[in-house]
Amino acid sequence: MGLYSKRDSYPSQLSGGQRQRVAIARALVTESQLLLCDEFARALVTESQLLLCDEFTSALDPETTLDILALLRKLNRDLGITIVFVTHDIGVIKELADDICVLDHGKIVENGPVTQVLASPHHPVTQSLLAELFHDNLPQFIQDQLHETPMPQDDIILKLIFGPKSSTKPLISMLSQQWQVSINIIVGSLNHIHTETFGHLVISIPFMPEPIDQMISFLKNHQVCVQKIGYIQWA
Repeated sequence: MGLYSKRDSYPSQLSGGQRQRVAIARALVTESQLLLCDEFARALVTESQLLLCDEFTSALDPETTLDILALLRKLNRDLGITIVFVTHDIGVIKELADDICVLDHGKIVENGPVTQVLASPHHPVTQSLLAELFHDNLPQFIQDQLHETPMPQDDIILKLIFGPKSSTKPLISMLSQQWQVSINIIVGSLNHIHTETFGHLVISIPFMPEPIDQMISFLKNHQVCVQKIGYIQWA
């Protein structure tokens, strides 16, 4: 655990990250079925080498969090320990998870390989978590102008989620050229989960029902998840 120099220290003399390492070490060596590891983590080890970490980064600073994630990846890789962790931090999920279950009021609402779930989120809870990762929330002044029913001269606002198979294609350029429309990019970003690239864009397009439906079909055929956000009339 990299704590040999702290072997004679008391808990009060350890940092949050060091205490977290102690909690993980205690979980790995105990013969008990369940071990409560101070305020930072709860860990469970069984004969099948299952480590359960409950909100294990909630009290840690970002640098220490990355250090603990690196340690857990090493335990998973070198010792073959399966790790089940509970977190609200999408950054932790991105760095550590292979599979994901999204819970809402105690029920599983979405689950599967992490790259699959994050590339095509269906439930509002998952979509909300991803907004934190991709920073694609609309500015408040735009949210204040949104309405649900289109009016003359409106733009439609769409959120596009690009998975690994679509994030490297010039789809926005292709849309603009094929349908001869001006596309306004409002907000967006690219991110990586393991070795795969994901991207979010929020765009506005002049609203014309038939071409819009064709463009949405075009994007979906290229494995882009499309969400209709609403309508707006730019000043």
